[in-house]
Amino acid sequence: MGRISVRLVGLAAVVLLLYGSGLDHTPPYLHHDEVVISLQAHSIATTARDFEGRLLPLYFRMPHVEERAWYQPAIVYFTAAFLQFLPTTETSFRFPTAVIATIDVLLMFLVARRLFGAERWGWVAAMLLAATPTHYILGRVAFDFIYPLPFVLGWLLALLVYLEKREPWRLFLATTILGVGFYSYIASMAMMPIYLALTLYVLFAQQLLTVRTAAIAIAGWAWPLLLVIPWLLREPGFINDVVVRYSMNTETNFRFSTVARRVSLYWTFFDPGFLFLMGGYTHLTASTRLVGVFLMPCLVLIPLGLVQLLTASRHVMHVVVFAGFMTAPLAAALTVQEPYASSRQLAILVFGVLLATFGIQRLLTWRSRPGRVIAIGVLALLPLHFAFFMQHYFGAYHGYSAAPFEWNHRGALETIIERTPSGSTQPIFLTRTRDHWIDAYWKLALAKKQRPELLFQTTYFDSTKPQEFPAIPSGALVLASVDDKPLLEGVRNGEYAEIARLAEPADEPVFFVLQRKR
Repeated sequence: MGRISVRLVGLAAVVLLLYGSGLDHTPPYLHHDEVVISLQAHSIATTARDFEGRLLPLYFRMPHVEERAWYQPAIVYFTAAFLQFLPTTETSFRFPTAVIATIDVLLMFLVARRLFGAERWGWVAAMLLAATPTHYILGRVAFDFIYPLPFVLGWLLALLVYLEKREPWRLFLATTILGVGFYSYIASMAMMPIYLALTLYVLFAQQLLTVRTAAIAIAGWAWPLLLVIPWLLREPGFINDVVVRYSMNTETNFRFSTVARRVSLYWTFFDPGFLFLMGGYTHLTASTRLVGVFLMPCLVLIPLGLVQLLTASRHVMHVVVFAGFMTAPLAAALTVQEPYASSRQLAILVFGVLLATFGIQRLLTWRSRPGRVIAIGVLALLPLHFAFFMQHYFGAYHGYSAAPFEWNHRGALETIIERTPSGSTQPIFLTRTRDHWIDAYWKLALAKKQRPELLFQTTYFDSTKPQEFPAIPSGALVLASVDDKPLLEGVRNGEYAEIARLAEPADEPVFFVLQRKR
């Protein structure tokens, strides 16, 4: 094994340890999206079917999230592969995403080493990506936002190699990576064609664009998409469901007022406060709100990188980096109207880190005394800001992220399972007063504890709707929330015994396990 290979193995081990530690601690609980993805992965791992009975589907319907919600297959099948040999736990559900994040860092090293022509810049870019807050946060949860990044990086690497070797199969490989990446995340359905267009631009700029090379590039991108044809024959309503869910009605999207809103939305994704100071503060599942999408010194480094590209660009791939950065929010801006949603434009991490690396190059050319002081200060701030982020992430964020990750379902449901011995016919009642996803949480808890029979003695209720609030027999176990006022009043007047109140890391209890007195 060569020197570089040994170092890369070491880098992979360090990054996987960094990203894979404490997955069951922070965030403290599984979000409902993680639950339904994990349910599907568990079902595929154990039966080769989704939880609605489809054999090895191309896309996964998620009725627990929304009736028209279909999720991309990459995360489900990748997680299912790990569940073949890992125990069914929260850590196991999240660990595959940490592996994806580690692959990102390794690919970034390989891309930057070729792009910058020196190994040291590969290490710089790899470390920058590993320390990028949004990459770290979303590299530790069972969401599919981060899944396009290995395909974007793999495409860049294959394209760089093709430009050096000029072998057609390498071009075919580069665009095939994009075609497979089409199935990684919903935004990839819009972004992968953009990267194909950038590939054709590179061929044109390098005077390599011919009928043959264009055909090779397009064929490489298109052949993985052939899987969609039998899928549409199997699920003819799929396209309509996606169009309706993501508001992609062309009749309304091309009105002047709609276009104006979309343009305004697009620019929010380049708001410096968002990128470098507070991050995607509309979603605490993707941000701590005390750091940006990138580390704060990138406020200097990325603009410097842009200057470096505009003033010292010598390579067609520099144009690709710039275009990749500027187009990253397009899918988000054209579909869901959600400003500052950092999770929906994660390709910006790849191109932003490369720009920041260009910025460091530029910074190191400053020879004046003030310039050297600024350079030292900016570079020294990178590890300091990352250390601050990590301390806050595993500290205060652990506490206040309990709410966006939907409270202590795990402890509550596991308490009920433990209180229901094997063979017991004791009825179980679970609240959905404030919790539309309780059935998904319950099915996953039963899968983890291998107690599927309890599903048949379970009733869901909403205490605010009399028609859904059944008579609860003596001895029944009940999961109640703080919103179930009639049940909590029943504890006070002696109708129910409180078995457990589930602690939260920084808040008052939200869930209670009760038992109807005999």
